[in-house]
Amino acid sequence: MAGNLPPHGDILRLSEIHERGPLLMAGKSVRVMGKLTRYDAIEQLALITSSERNSTHHLQVNTRLVEPFQSRIGSTFQFIGEMPSEMERDADMVVHARVVRCVDGIDSTMYYNACDVQRKFLASRGPAAAASRGPAAAASASLTT
Repeated sequence: MAGNLPPHGDILRLSEIHERGPLLMAGKSVRVMGKLTRYDAIEQLALITSSERNSTHHLQVNTRLVEPFQSRIGSTFQFIGEMPSEMERDADMVVHARVVRCVDGIDSTMYYNACDVQRKFLASRGPAAAASRGPAAAASASLTT
């Protein structure tokens, strides 16, 4: 039964997605969070933005699977979804969302600090612990060491 479930989404900052680039992110299941800055209901595309590490990062989100999407420009949303299997450029990086939730009011600094602590804990348990969560978790753990 567990084989029929979709993969969990690795929690990633938008900056981490751009650092890894389209070749490493192709086909990955991710969980991302950002402020909704644009939404096109006809094209079913949203643009989320996050200011991290003294720069601003953007990511497009395909909302076809989560329509009707109750978009509110300026609100913070979290998306879980998949990156396309074939991407060649940063412009091709679009998350195909299967879960969306509004997380207005979240302390994003505390949230990402907790994510960093979890990554360090999983990395301290050895490669087997990170591997049990999937190859993307092992790669995420290696970013923090």
